[in-house]
Amino acid sequence: MAGAGFDAAMIRDASPALKARPGRPAYAVAAPGHLTEPRTRLTIRLDGGRRSRRKARMAVIGDVGTLQARLRLLPRARPDSGPPELVLLDPQGLAGGALEYATATRIDVRFARPAPGSSTARPCPTVPG
Repeated sequence: MAGAGFDAAMIRDASPALKARPGRPAYAVAAPGHLTEPRTRLTIRLDGGRRSRRKARMAVIGDVGTLQARLRLLPRARPDSGPPELVLLDPQGLAGGALEYATATRIDVRFARPAPGSSTARPCPTVPG
C-alpha cells in the first residue's frame, strides 16, 4: 500500500512511542492536526487512458484493502489476485468526507505540488508535484 497527502502526513507525524502500542492511538492523535490542511489538485490516469483532474487531501493505492482494526479502506483490493485499487479521500472532520474509488492495472497519480508520501505505513520521501 502506498499513499500521499493526509495519510502520509499523519504517519510521519505520529508519535513513535504511540506507534509501538496496539491499535491506532498514534494515528488518532496525529490526524486532527492535518484535517484543516488544504486540498491539493492532482491528476489521475488509469490504464493509459485520459487524465482526469481531481482535488483531494490524500490518495492511496494498494492491493490489500483492510487496515488495522479491520478498517476497510480499499474494499475491492485483494493481495492474491486482481489489479490494485485507488482511493481518493477528502476527510472533512468527524463528519466524514468524500471518497472516490477506481481499479486499474496501471494507476498514475500526479500531484500539483509536493506532498508527503508513505509506503506500507512508513514515511517515505516527499511525492514530487
